[in-house]
Amino acid sequence: MFTKNNNDQIHRISKPFLVFLCFALMLTGCSVMKEPEIYGVWVGKVDMSSGIEETLNSSSFDKFLPYMEPEGLEFEVEFTFKEDGTYSFSAQEDSVRTLAENLKASFKNAIEEYFEVQRKDKDSDLNESSSESFLDQVLNSAFSEENFVSQFLEKTQAQGRFLIEKEKLYLSVGLEEEINKDIYEIYSLSSTELVFVQSIGCDAKDEDSRLGEFYPLTLIRK
Repeated sequence: MFTKNNNDQIHRISKPFLVFLCFALMLTGCSVMKEPEIYGVWVGKVDMSSGIEETLNSSSFDKFLPYMEPEGLEFEVEFTFKEDGTYSFSAQEDSVRTLAENLKASFKNAIEEYFEVQRKDKDSDLNESSSESFLDQVLNSAFSEENFVSQFLEKTQAQGRFLIEKEKLYLSVGLEEEINKDIYEIYSLSSTELVFVQSIGCDAKDEDSRLGEFYPLTLIRK
């Protein structure tokens, strides 16, 4: 027979259970809302148009800039973040070869159009030694496998250790190097997208800043 004493006992037993149940539900809710992990492989494209424009503007080739076609001046990158706290980064070889061909074509068209304009200018003292065959030789050499592709791939690869603290991503330059907490990346992260927003603590043009010159950089989980 169910008595008042039985009811009191059930209440005493059920109270800690209910507290535990609420606590478990809170933990479950927190795990659902937890920020997605950065571990895995991320891929994206780097648009070099603005960087090339800036380089030409500060060089003797600035006169060709109005004739440059920026389309196709990009390459693909891949970031890998491992659970052991290490990362690797590299440009994708096929995309760098495509970039070399697109740059060569873009420069050739720009230079030819520039000299065509000069030929139409009666006051121009044009040096006719800039023939098409000579131009092809120069560009083929400049954007060859040896002079461009190999060096580009060498400079656009890195590996090291990483650390995330308070929405800041710290990247060491090399596996043996210590993480410098004065230099970090501001980023945003979802389950499918990683965006590098800004590089803090070093000049974007410095080699150690990696791709800071091309931020924001959007990567998609592979």
